[in-house]
Amino acid sequence: MSQEFKITAKRNRLSVRYRYVIFPFVTGDLQNALARTKMDYVLIPPPKTGPTPIGVSLDWNGIIGKKGNVAIQFDSLPQVIGVDGSDLNESINVFLEILDIVKTSIEPTIDENAIFYELLSNYAIETGENPMERLGKIKPEGNLNEKIKNIIQEPVLNYGFHIYSSDKKIQSSDWFDINIQPAARSSEKTFDVMTVYRNKDKSKVEKFVSNHDDYIRKIFDELNKV
Repeated sequence: MSQEFKITAKRNRLSVRYRYVIFPFVTGDLQNALARTKMDYVLIPPPKTGPTPIGVSLDWNGIIGKKGNVAIQFDSLPQVIGVDGSDLNESINVFLEILDIVKTSIEPTIDENAIFYELLSNYAIETGENPMERLGKIKPEGNLNEKIKNIIQEPVLNYGFHIYSSDKKIQSSDWFDINIQPAARSSEKTFDVMTVYRNKDKSKVEKFVSNHDDYIRKIFDELNKV
């Protein structure tokens, strides 16, 4: 285990993207469904606009409500339902709850049209080490840094550690990558850790989310051995 492992900031976004010719409901439908549950959802009223033209049905998108410290986002144009929160467990619980409400109260076959579920997370982590020094100890194969030094006539070291799905394409509905680098505004003490995990199987995303923090800790343990 690393000598120190302190998460100083978190931001997590969980979302699902659907595939419809026309999305089967609008923001008001979702807000009404959340209100009927009486489960402490705080709804945000739509923005004030001018008169709606005759024959036109206008929808609005963005942050439509909150539950606890989790913001709920909805956008019917790209067909995305998502949540944002600092606590990953709270965020996944609200996310799954909303999906269940949609399925039971609005659109029972919605799961059939899910293209993928996705976690985007951004952590700031301190380990008591200088990120520039720690990541600079990672040596590429084949003395690559020395070769690049000779090309640009400047000494170089690794700035970050970035892993990704070796058998997938970044455009795939099944994809992950984890990028660890020095935080731009605090490069001598803080690591910036960005995670993307995307899968068309909701249960796999749930499993990854439940293990996310443990995975990050174990990755830092291995980096500590470099």
